[in-house]
Amino acid sequence: MPTTWLGLWYQRGMSSLLEITIDHIQTKGRCIDVLPIQQYYLFTDRINRCTRCLLFIERDTNLLQYRESECNDADDLSSINLCPNMIAPDAPLYTLHRNDSKPQSCPIQPPFLLLKLIKDGSICHRSSSSSYIGECINDYQFRLHLSSCSPYHQTLDLQLLCVATWIEGFHTYFVTRILSKQHHHNDNQYACFYYITKEKDISSSFSLSMATDGSCRDLNSRHMATVMTLSSINRYMVNESNISCIYPEEFQPYEWYSLNRTIQMFIRNNDIELNHIEQNEYNKRFHCLQSINSS
Repeated sequence: MPTTWLGLWYQRGMSSLLEITIDHIQTKGRCIDVLPIQQYYLFTDRINRCTRCLLFIERDTNLLQYRESECNDADDLSSINLCPNMIAPDAPLYTLHRNDSKPQSCPIQPPFLLLKLIKDGSICHRSSSSSYIGECINDYQFRLHLSSCSPYHQTLDLQLLCVATWIEGFHTYFVTRILSKQHHHNDNQYACFYYITKEKDISSSFSLSMATDGSCRDLNSRHMATVMTLSSINRYMVNESNISCIYPEEFQPYEWYSLNRTIQMFIRNNDIELNHIEQNEYNKRFHCLQSINSS
């Protein structure tokens, strides 16, 4: 196996992390042959006494996807050259997320307002006006706030950390780790997104699709993915006449801490960000809209 793949990986639905070593993948068996150009791998499973083919697609250093064949009798699947015919094109696509992945710069640059929101195949009129994507102090993190479409649905408020990005055809895909605790009880630790690359670059608004199943398989389904039409916010135009709303420069070069050293504060122009040092899901960002002279 490529040395860059070695380590522990998360796959949704598995009770433990998946370990990849130089010649072995947990639950798959020992690798006995490979077609390196096509990325087909032949594994022998001693426990079940069978062999299976795996087709790997490396999307990013932090993300792998694969399809696999049925585990066949060793006499029926004895050669790696049979693998291209053993895996159906519509076989399930599984996603592996590197467990110790380092954050990456996000391909989108918030803040954004939502012009339109589609959930479960239906337009959500109630949620759009109060939903948004907010920026954080770091370019690898952002906040997604989707108000509920009805009194029976829960508001989605997530702190997201970008960990993988790739381009396929006309689309840009990226994956985020969910820092909030809100969805962890549903085993949703990652969220996948994609948008049309050219549309984002040349238009004032663009569509962003999201799936929170961790597998990225639901992105292309109109009935499973959440589709947002986003518009960039030039928020500095709102306050361009209110120069006093910018915090004093002497406060900005420093990192500030609470007395018990649990909260870190950054001050940048019109923004204050509070970071909970031990629990990232409690990070907050505040933007100054108006300065009131109290003298």
